[in-house]
Amino acid sequence: QMDEELFLLGVSPAICAVPQDGMQEEEGNKKDEVSRAYYKLQEALTRYQWHYNNKRNSLPNTKSNAYPATIQQKIHNSIALDCGASPGGWTKYLLQHTSVQTIYSIDPAHLSPSLTNHQNV
Repeated sequence: QMDEELFLLGVSPAICAVPQDGMQEEEGNKKDEVSRAYYKLQEALTRYQWHYNNKRNSLPNTKSNAYPATIQQKIHNSIALDCGASPGGWTKYLLQHTSVQTIYSIDPAHLSPSLTNHQNV
């Protein structure tokens, strides 16, 4: 059933850019990440969590509210698909900051060596 699934997809023209609101790359850790995509996913999930919480809080309060408190709970033990994965920024972020069970990283180019032998990729 679609109401029990969570799909995150975002495509928008540059004219629809959202103000940064304090979202910045952590300069000290930049050298450790395989690409800027790591920070882009971090920002997207942070913004979506805020939207998700606000939308959830505007729903009628019912005893059978099936909405989880966080996106993290919703994606626990799920499967992630990273299309255009090379060099692996999104894959690395998902490994480090979520509890997804398996990540399918698809790209004709190679992933960063730090990710290629991970058991969940």
